[in-house]
Order: sequence, then C-alpha cells, then structure tokens
Amino acid sequence: MDKEIKPLVLFNSAKSFFSTLSETADPMKYPGYQDWYKKFYDYIEREKDREPALNVLHDMVQITGNLTSAASITGPISQALFLGINSFINSLGSKKKELRDQSQKMFLLTAKLSQFDYDKDLVEQQWDLVTNELEKLQIHYDTILNQNLTLLKVSPGEYSRQFSKETDAELRYQFLTDLRKSASALVTNRKSADIKNWKQPIYYELMDVQSLKMRFGELTFDIRGIIGRYQDLIKKYRNDPEIGTKIQGLEVKLNALSDTFDGAFDPTEYINSATRMYLVN
Repeated sequence: MDKEIKPLVLFNSAKSFFSTLSETADPMKYPGYQDWYKKFYDYIEREKDREPALNVLHDMVQITGNLTSAASITGPISQALFLGINSFINSLGSKKKELRDQSQKMFLLTAKLSQFDYDKDLVEQQWDLVTNELEKLQIHYDTILNQNLTLLKVSPGEYSRQFSKETDAELRYQFLTDLRKSASALVTNRKSADIKNWKQPIYYELMDVQSLKMRFGELTFDIRGIIGRYQDLIKKYRNDPEIGTKIQGLEVKLNALSDTFDGAFDPTEYINSATRMYLVN
C-alpha cells in the first residue's frame, strides 16, 4: 500500500507546487493589479492609433488575450509592455497623482515578475533535458521488458492485465511469484542444456536490467538538482518587498514537494541498491 500511495502523494505535491509557481509569476494574482490593468488597457485602446508602440502592444493583447497572464512577461513582450506602461504613466497629469503612484507601483511589480519569470525559465529549461532522457529510458525499458517477457513466455497483454493494471496487491504478488518460478525453471533448463555456456546470455539480460535501474537513479539525481535550483530561486526573491510574500507561500509548497520526493526517491540509495541487486557467485 505504501508503494501505491507514494507516487500519488508526489503527484499531488508537484501539481500544487507548479500551480502556485504559475500564480506567483502572474501579476493578475497580486492585489490591485486587475483594477489597474483595466485602466491601462483603456489607455491602450484610446491611444493605439497615435503611438506605434501602443498599437503593437494592442495587437499582442489580441493574440494572447492578456499580456500578463497568458504569456511569460519576458523577451519582446516585456519590452512592449514596459514601453506601454511608461507611456501611460507619462500621460497622467498632476490631478491623477493617485493613479500615477499606483501605476508606478504596478510598473515595479511587473518588472520584478518579469525578472522572476526569466530566472524561472532558466530553471525550467532543465526539465526539457530530463524529459528527453525519460522518454529514451521509457523506450529502453519497454524493449528490455518485452525481451524478458518473451523469455518467460508471458504476453505483454497478460503482464499488463495481471500486474500493471491489477489493483489487488495480493494478486500482483502472486503473479510476481509465478514469474520468479518461471525464471528459476528457465535457468535450470538452460544450465542442464549447456553446463559450460549457460551463464553468459543470462548475465547480459541481468546487466541490461541493472543498467536501466542505474540510469533511472541518475535521473532522480538530476531531478533533485532541479528542485535545489528552485530553492535557490526562492531564496533570491523571498525577501523582496513587492513579491516576497507570494514567494514565501511558494516556498511552503516547494518544501512539501522536496520532502515528498525525498520520501519516494532517495537517489543515492536507489543507485546503491542497483549495484547490489544481484548475488555474486
């Protein structure tokens, strides 16, 4: 039961963290920003035909629906957005001091979140590398699994039905017990048929499985490293006067994700167990 629950808890922790991470980078989730943005957008609508930069910004709004939440506020979009906000602030006279002060605060908040978004994207680029490796590992895993099932004369459908999709832990254990008996019989038969050379082909099969487990262990190290980079990101911004409060809330979710990951996967222990998974005879 523990093995069944751990992946679910890890999934929920990851989902909660990444949902909060997206909200943290979205200015619309900060107090007062939505009301101010409506006034800013009204200004873009009024002035877009007079200022080319505002016209470009208006076209971007039509594409994304909302510049600050539908797209990352980095790169060309952020430049157009900053020019637009600056133009809006300069258009406000002395009689609109309250709106001008609010706009300057929202400008600073937007700039801070743009930098946060940029730093976050640098961390998340590492996920692409891990994802690519996991996809390659999945292909390798499927190949080795099918080879072993063929040796034991078990069809992929039977394996899926009696193990992968089976929800009764006792039935799954019984299926694994039957597989162990089949593997033992296979080794006995091969040993009887060729006392001199029976070990070598079986050795290669065992090494394939061990290599697979080692590679997965190394990937868990990479994932642990990415979690560490998120921790560094939070340390950089947690005391920021504009976004620090949200970052501290994000830190709680990251700590939960980190603890859950460590409870489900200990990279060092995983690799150590892979090196000891076979008895030397």
